Amino acid sequence: MATTVNASTLTVKITETLSLSTDATGTADNISFAQENSHIISTAILNASKRIVELESTALTTIITFHDTLNSGGTYRRADVKYVRITNLDDSAVLKVGLIGDSSGAFQSVAANTSIMLTGTQLEIGATFSSFTNADTIKVLGVAQQQLEIFVATT
Repeated sequence: MATTVNASTLTVKITETLSLSTDATGTADNISFAQENSHIISTAILNASKRIVELESTALTTIITFHDTLNSGGTYRRADVKYVRITNLDDSAVLKVGLIGDSSGAFQSVAANTSIMLTGTQLEIGATFSSFTNADTIKVLGVAQQQLEIFVATT
């Protein structure tokens, strides 16, 4: 008997907390900040992929491929991708994450034990910033044995 997967809502919660004090004892002029935001990414998520990858070397490594029609393994149908989270699991090394198109791309530095979130597969690069282009891949640069977590949600 075939299994039916029902569409579900993906909600991402971002929580920020910070406590500062103006003296070494931490008792005078305490300033606290806390905020939580919930974002509904999509109400029609049908597929989710979560995996941990260990980089073999410092070479540029493709971790996600986007395609117009294919949807299998590490290749995702571009129009179906609603959310991507890449978490640098290393406790000291920076991870460089790049959204790469056919002739251009952009890299973002992701500090140790932090994440980057993407809600689309297009990028805009160039002097005029006049139009978006489809990304073909997400590539990373890191150190050998650096681990990262990849989460992709699609409709």
